[in-house]
Order: sequence, then structure tokens, then C-alpha cells
Amino acid sequence: EVLRGLLKRPEPLLLGVVGQFLVMPLYAYSLSRLVSLPKPLALGLVITCSAPGGGGGYLYSLLLGGDVTLAISMTLVSTVVAAAAMPLSSAFYGHLLGVHAALHVPFVKILGTLLFIAIPISLGMLVKLRLPALTRVLLTLIRPFSFVLIVGGIFMAYQMGASILAHVQPQIVAVGVTVPLFGLMLGLCMAWGVGLPLAQRKTVGIEVGVQNSLLALAVMQLSFRRAEADYASQAP
Repeated sequence: EVLRGLLKRPEPLLLGVVGQFLVMPLYAYSLSRLVSLPKPLALGLVITCSAPGGGGGYLYSLLLGGDVTLAISMTLVSTVVAAAAMPLSSAFYGHLLGVHAALHVPFVKILGTLLFIAIPISLGMLVKLRLPALTRVLLTLIRPFSFVLIVGGIFMAYQMGASILAHVQPQIVAVGVTVPLFGLMLGLCMAWGVGLPLAQRKTVGIEVGVQNSLLALAVMQLSFRRAEADYASQAP
């Protein structure tokens, strides 16, 4: 029912695409020039801000009273669009930054992301349809379980990135912190501007503000030599 509603009023999906693939990369480029980031870090920031929604954005929507079905739909749509928009955006801003390296977009990883979303959701719909008693139990567990997933994800991300962040400069930390804040405010303001209800405003803000940083990391690790890739990877 929610998906049918989005086909009739696709404004949230369109706002997500505009915010994620037009405004966020422009913000990253402008900010990197403003604070004079080195070229690898500037490109790393642009690639991060060109990534689709992800990073458990729909878990935040669940915990913060957003529209979870909209969140999942926006992540699916933005991941499909990213297959074309991410290399175009990265190449365009890379040219402006004077970086001419060939960027490799991990299409297998993008397909994996889509399957990682679609298969469990299909199973969940089947469980809800066939096993209502089990569904009631799962619905009581899903919020605390989601919170554990988020905390665990932050811990794992720190463990994975500890070596990359060993020599990080305060400058890139300050710049990086502004990215989700700007994305959240951008999404909220755009959604408010077209008159979306509160739950959808929250979701659009979260989806624009929370990028799939692992996908951005994969692009950099595939596109550059190890030392240069690790340096650029400080941004995501």
C-alpha cells in the first residue's frame, strides 16, 4: 500500500535522489575547496557524498518514528540510481579537483546491497502473512535489536577504520562531522518545503544524511594504490 502511494506521490523518492546525488556532492566539493583539503581527501569526501543512502538509515527511521517502508524504498531507489550517478558525479568533481584517476564502481557490491535489502524484506513479509503469532513476538524485539545493531555497527566501523584513522587531522574530522548534519537539515527542509507529513520528513532527512560509507570505501580501495586509498578513505 505504501509503495502504491509512492507511485502516485513520488516526491520523497525524488527529493532523496536530488539531495543525495546533486546537492550533497556539490556541498562536499564546495566545503573541500573552502577549507583547502588535499586532493585525495577532497575526492574522498566527494565520493562519500555521492554514495547512496545506507548505513542502516532505515534502522534510524524505525527508532526515531520515521516511515520505515519509505526509508527502505528510498535506499533501494538510491542504490539503483547510484550505479550511474556515483561514477558521473565522482568523475565530474574529480576533474574539477584535478584528479584524473579512473574510478572503479563496484557494481557487484551495489547488486549485493540490493539483494541484502530485498531478500530479508521478502522473508519478513512472508512471515507476517503466514505466522501472525511469531510476527507479534518479532515486533516486540525489533526495536531493541535494531539499537544493538547500530551500536555494534559503530564498534565494527571503528575497528575496521582504526588503522586508516591513526593519523587523521582535526580538519577532516571537523569537515566529516558536518556532512550528516548538513544532509539531515537539507532533507528535512526539502521535505517540509513540499508539505510532507512529519514521519516522511524525518525519513527523507535521515536518508539524505546517512550515506553508504562502505560503498564509498570500496570505490577508493579499488581505484587507488593502497597508501593513497587509505589516505582518501579517512573521509568516509
